[in-house]
Amino acid sequence: MDFLRRGFEQEGVDVSDDLLDEAVKNFNGVIGWLTYFGYNYARGLRSMDPIIDAAINMVLAEVRHFLETRGLGGSRYSEALKTISAMERCSWSEVKRRLEAKLGRIPDATLANILRNLMDYGLIVKVDDEYTIADPILRRAIKRI
Repeated sequence: MDFLRRGFEQEGVDVSDDLLDEAVKNFNGVIGWLTYFGYNYARGLRSMDPIIDAAINMVLAEVRHFLETRGLGGSRYSEALKTISAMERCSWSEVKRRLEAKLGRIPDATLANILRNLMDYGLIVKVDDEYTIADPILRRAIKRI
């Protein structure tokens, strides 16, 4: 909240604590998204929903491009993202079980490669041997895939 408050002060824009709290909750404190929100709000877009929707669409375009570059394996990547997003946090074996239930057998090495690529691209993170999607906007975008 302090980050946003200082930014709005620098821009000469008065905002309520309720708005700052809503922004922090919606963007999960991710500095990049808070900056995006602050910039758009200060430039006159004074409603949270259109700012969030624009952010989701921006991320969705990037995720779709990533999936398209995976060729035939794109469906596996897509299902891995959906699985991790739906479960909040899940283990390697949970991802494997859910993917195989939807797509059929997946070799361990293939799944390991998928998860590594998703981490390298910054779409998922591994925390305490579980995979998660830390970015709240990305989580919302994945629901639209």
